[in-house]
Amino acid sequence: MNNQQPSMPNIGVTPNVKTRMKILMFYVADLVIAIVWFGTAMIIANFAFPPSRVLVNYGYQLINLVFAIWLVITPYHNPGKKNYELIMSDMLMSGHHYQSFSYYEFDTLSDLLQIGGLKQNAFKEQARE
Repeated sequence: MNNQQPSMPNIGVTPNVKTRMKILMFYVADLVIAIVWFGTAMIIANFAFPPSRVLVNYGYQLINLVFAIWLVITPYHNPGKKNYELIMSDMLMSGHHYQSFSYYEFDTLSDLLQIGGLKQNAFKEQARE
C-alpha cells in the first residue's frame, strides 16, 4: 500500500479581494483618474483658449497636471484613502453626518455621561480622588 499524500505545489494566494493592480510603481486606478482628469482638462483648454493665448493654455495645463497628481496622492491626515476617494465620499455623503458633542453643550458632567460622552470608569476615578 502506498501511504504517501500527494504533494501540493506552493501557489501564492491573493490576500484579499481588494488587492490593487500596479503598472510599474503606479496603481491602475490612480493612473486612470489622473489621465481622465488631465485629458478632460486638455479638451476644455482647446475649446476655451484661442490659439493666440498659448501661454494661458500652458499655464492651465500645468495647473491641471499638478491637480491630477494631487488627486492620486494619499494625504497625511487620512493615510487609508486617496484624495479623489475623500472628495467623492464627501460629495456622495447622502445624509450621514458626523456631529461632535462638545463638552460645553451640556450643563453638567452627568448629562454628558448619559449619552456616553466620557468613559464611565474615568468619571468614577475622578470621584475617588
